[in-house]
Amino acid sequence: MSDVAGNFLFAETINEIRDSSMAIMQGGQGPWLPGGQAWEMAHIFPRLTDPGVYDVVVSGSLSGNLSSGRIRHVVVDMAGNNGLGIAALDTTWAPADSVMPNFASTVHSNGSDYWYVKHLRSSNQFKAWRVTPTSVDTVGVISAVGVTMDHYFLGAPYYTMLGGAMVFNLAGDRLFMSTTVAPHVYNDSLLDVMEMFSFDQGSGVLQRLYGIAGRWRAVTAEFSPDGSKLYVVSRDTTAQYMEQFDISSGDSTLVQTSRTIIHQASQNSTTRQLRLGPDGRVYVSHGSAFGQNWMGCITQPDQAGLGCAYIDSYIDLLPHFPITQLPTMLKRYHDSELILDAPAREYYANHLQIWPNPAGTSAWVKLPEGVESELLIMDAVGRAVRVVKPNSFMLQWLDLQDLSAGTYLVSAWAGEQSLGTARLVLER
Repeated sequence: MSDVAGNFLFAETINEIRDSSMAIMQGGQGPWLPGGQAWEMAHIFPRLTDPGVYDVVVSGSLSGNLSSGRIRHVVVDMAGNNGLGIAALDTTWAPADSVMPNFASTVHSNGSDYWYVKHLRSSNQFKAWRVTPTSVDTVGVISAVGVTMDHYFLGAPYYTMLGGAMVFNLAGDRLFMSTTVAPHVYNDSLLDVMEMFSFDQGSGVLQRLYGIAGRWRAVTAEFSPDGSKLYVVSRDTTAQYMEQFDISSGDSTLVQTSRTIIHQASQNSTTRQLRLGPDGRVYVSHGSAFGQNWMGCITQPDQAGLGCAYIDSYIDLLPHFPITQLPTMLKRYHDSELILDAPAREYYANHLQIWPNPAGTSAWVKLPEGVESELLIMDAVGRAVRVVKPNSFMLQWLDLQDLSAGTYLVSAWAGEQSLGTARLVLER
């Protein structure tokens, strides 16, 4: 979580909350979920009426049972511990084995509250809990719609119907959910169920709109910023697919026929998550098992078909460890909007950018899109001190340890054409 100016405040990691120095926050040592959890995830809600106080709703599965779990509410007050924050456990609800692990959140229509939504186990019921500036409703609003989610045994090995993707659109009035089958064994009689729901942001009630024919292991999905497109990653016996559906019509037949493969990879590929970023792009993380040390990006997700301009090698993560999980942040908050407007997105796409700036021993550089370019780094008197040869990545990490403190000019070139220049300050 960051403040409205973008300053990092704290993060909920596995079993703990860490402050801005990445030390465990006072009172932030978990585990939050009793009984031995296998993992935890959280959504963080800022209180409009109490600035600096945050409601952290933590969800996790119990150890050895990935299809069940419970929920806890933790309050973080950033006024404590000299501005580093203090965490305090407030309450626990949702008995063990009663909820599935996937979840989604969005804003309430009243301009101050939020909704936290999960699917109940052994039923076709969703439950939406209301998070207010003073409390978290532990009773919830039930909607009995959609598919029943539970364990299924079809002979050895066991097959478990798990929650796959659960995601709201930016507006907060549509929810997409898929189920997936574990373990990692393909069975064409157990194709995933993919469903679209409407969501009433005033009452918390969901209604099923239509289903979409699935493949297998549809574990992640994301909406485009304008809500007209849906992206789903799934696979069959031969390949993994990233597909786009045009959902603007709301007609299930038209949605199904609009299905377009925008990227296809081998079965060994492990695309983990799709996440809509604040720049209006959809970022794609990969698993580390097969050396996928990069991130992909759908650069124009509102556009139809291949016009969405997916770039698989968008961010070079070397020499850092591969990012397999992306943040579980809300798309909208009442005190700020994450998504940039169209002029800002265009500027971001077409201009050279460097951060952090001032930098220390390294920095990230974002190149203008649509053209392969090289970087020229010059010192304060105009001498070239580094040339970075072009590659396929639009976002690259620069090792700057060999450069002295001072001011530099970084320019991008495509042959003889200048694509932009940025000022970079190095501090030691």
